[in-house]
Amino acid sequence: MGSLRDSSNSVTKYNQAEAVGWISDKLNGLTAFTMPDEIKNWFSSIGYSVPLYQSFIRQKVPRNVDWLDVLRSLSSYPSQDYYYVLLTVGAITQGGSDLPSVAIGPSHYIVINSDLKTDTGVVNKLTSDDTIVNATCFNWGKQDRIKSVSLKTLSRFIWAIIVVKRELK
Repeated sequence: MGSLRDSSNSVTKYNQAEAVGWISDKLNGLTAFTMPDEIKNWFSSIGYSVPLYQSFIRQKVPRNVDWLDVLRSLSSYPSQDYYYVLLTVGAITQGGSDLPSVAIGPSHYIVINSDLKTDTGVVNKLTSDDTIVNATCFNWGKQDRIKSVSLKTLSRFIWAIIVVKRELK
């Protein structure tokens, strides 16, 4: 994504992982970060349908999205036909570190490529906040899984969801 981002980034360039110019080592990775609106636009511009898009960026008050409701609505977009792109934290995956106690900010995109499930079926409008959920995802070039967490916990670590139809228009 850093290479895609750099092609449309006119303010700062991301050419390497080290410090470049006025950007310190700790902040240089931010120049490669792509906002959810841009990713949604990339999908749309190459011909994919994006039937659902929610992002904290589009809200006047940050985190003013009912992420529990959005997660419950994913059952309207079955995984055999759709991918779910989430802006989250890397720690939400089994391959990641421990989840922090407080969700400070997003740092990572994953693509969920299965239905969001519980022990009794697919997450839907009736799924309780405390129900443990699971799903497979694409993460850092390989298959992974989200950690077994409650629906409510998962919702605390989401900043954007882009639902993408698996076929071109």
